[in-house]
This record gives sequence, structure tokens and C-alpha cells, in this order.
Amino acid sequence: EGKLNELVLKIFNSVENYFYLEKIYVFIRGKNNYRKNLYETYKANRPEKHILTNHLYDYLIKTFNAIPVDGFEAEDACATWGWALKENCIIAYCDHDILEVSETILYNYQKDIWLFNDVKEGLWQKYRKLVIGEAGDFANFTPQVGIKYFETNFNRDFTVEEYEKQAFEAYLYAWADKTKVKNKTIRTPNVEKATEMFALAKKVLWLANVNEELTKVN
Repeated sequence: EGKLNELVLKIFNSVENYFYLEKIYVFIRGKNNYRKNLYETYKANRPEKHILTNHLYDYLIKTFNAIPVDGFEAEDACATWGWALKENCIIAYCDHDILEVSETILYNYQKDIWLFNDVKEGLWQKYRKLVIGEAGDFANFTPQVGIKYFETNFNRDFTVEEYEKQAFEAYLYAWADKTKVKNKTIRTPNVEKATEMFALAKKVLWLANVNEELTKVN
């Protein structure tokens, strides 16, 4: 408890060195993450929670009025505030998922780095995740497509329409039906499967607006 208290206060103090904070919200993991209902293997590679984890969550609730984000992830709640308040919001984070949030002040408290992503950088991070997946979450929707493919075929100056088109091309490639003819692999696009996985990946990989998604989950 002492180390956790020290860490939280250190984050608060680091931010308050530069900004006056009107309100502080601490979001923590809740229950019934909707992503696990959509995709059973989501985070299935994670080890079981430490025996002290729930105790420390209770400590955060009692000491800092932490809010469990039931149905979602803590990052979803952070992103929702960021999208709503933009430059009037500061998100202290350590999970790179937050990098898809643009026009909001971001503070990586583990690396002591401040960021302010413009819209272009936010889209780049968002579609990067969609195309190469999240190995740490056991959520890779594009087999045989990696970072080199993304960096070669995408550009930070893309419009949303261009990102969508190019990202779907990656899914067509990943989910093509493969046959061998004279030791050569022939890929035949499977549009139906690619479309299905493309839609699923967006729901699983991208951050969700808690206010919009709540009615869908319930």
C-alpha cells in the first residue's frame, strides 16, 4: 500500500508541477470487459492476477476514490474524457493504447514523457494497431502482416478514407484463401472473412467511447 500510495502521489505531483488540476479521476480495471465477450482469446495469454491485486484496487477506491470501469477498460474511460475535453484534459498513462487519443495532453508517468498528438499522429497510431494487432493482448487479426508492411504501405498524411482502404487491403491479404499450384502459393481474396475480421478488430483493438458503448453492452 505504501509503495502504491507513493506512486500515485508522485504522478499527481509531476502533473501539478506544470498544471493546475481542477479535478482528478483515477480509473481502474472493472469487471465484464466487453472485448472478452467478442473475442474469447483476448488477453488469454496474461498470467493470473497476483493475490494482492484486488486488495490494492480496494485501496485505490478507498484512498483516491478510484472508479472501476465495468464493461470496459480503464483506458476507455480515460480516452472518453480526452475526446470530450481535448486540450483541457491530461491523461496520465503507461499503456500505449492511449496514443490513439489526439489533441489531449498525455503524460507517460513510467518514462516521464509528455506528448500532445495531433490528429495525424492519433490516426497513425490507431491504424497501426488495427493493422499489426496487439501481441500483448493476444489479439492479432492479421496473420503474416507486421510493422514493416504498415510502415511501407501507410503514410501519416493519409485521410481516414485512405487509411480505411489500405487497412482493408491488409485484411484481404491476411485472410485470403491459399492454394498451392506447382509449389507456388496462390492467394484468393476472401472478402466475407476479411470484412468480418476487419469489423471485429476495430471493436476489440480500438478504444471505446464509454458513453456511446454503454447502452450496447447493457
